[in-house]
Amino acid sequence: MIRRQIVRALLLAGIVCLSKASTAGWQSRDSNYNKTVGAPPWTPASIPGLQLWLEADLGISVTAGKITSWTDQSSNAFVFTPYTTGPSWSATGFNGASPGVILPGGDQQGLFCSGFALATTATLSLFIVGTITDADGNRIFAFYSAADADTTTPAFTVYNPSTWTLYSSGLVAGGSFGSLNTPQSAGWIFDGTNAHSYLNETLVNSAAFSASLVGAGLVPYLGGNPGGGSSTSGNVAAIILSNQVISAPNLTKLSAYLTAKYGIPL
Repeated sequence: MIRRQIVRALLLAGIVCLSKASTAGWQSRDSNYNKTVGAPPWTPASIPGLQLWLEADLGISVTAGKITSWTDQSSNAFVFTPYTTGPSWSATGFNGASPGVILPGGDQQGLFCSGFALATTATLSLFIVGTITDADGNRIFAFYSAADADTTTPAFTVYNPSTWTLYSSGLVAGGSFGSLNTPQSAGWIFDGTNAHSYLNETLVNSAAFSASLVGAGLVPYLGGNPGGGSSTSGNVAAIILSNQVISAPNLTKLSAYLTAKYGIPL
């Protein structure tokens, strides 16, 4: 009894008391000597300006092995559906250990979101975790005009596998990353003046880029060109898109998050 009164007095005086409740580690206590709850783990939801957060273990609906919908985990809750025939899904589709969306490389077998809405922005951050298994020059992720989603001319495209290049209005920015035929994270940050390319969250290239990347009313498409052609084969585990420049602290946290979850190298 006396010991508890002493501990309580110390706590009320502002002295932090820790109790080693188990061999797992030290646990903090509040003024009533109750265990306190630590901060929740960091997730991409903490990224300012988050527009799209897709992960292959979240929000996926599958029928007979084919994806029927993929729901964005950001507050926007956008829903991607098959353009014609949906790609497949596997619990070990990425890196042989994590869920992945399997892109077959066939025409019009990707996913798109007709309800996507992204205000015109001068900045953009995009990260894609995936493995590309086909030849260079095909499109893994692109924005098309909502009024003409079947066009072959996108407003913004990410090519694969060795360049993963930003393309807009005939302008190209980015650079060769070498082969991306192994599980990797590729990313781009556009700050309004330059496009910065990242491989596994490490800067590899910067280039001047003056075009507007993404405007209002564009439809995102995963897996090629909705009009046919430029279809990509491979797998995708995650797509994270913000309409702001991701800060260095958040980039570090994103790197740790993706590394821990998907085992990609740094």
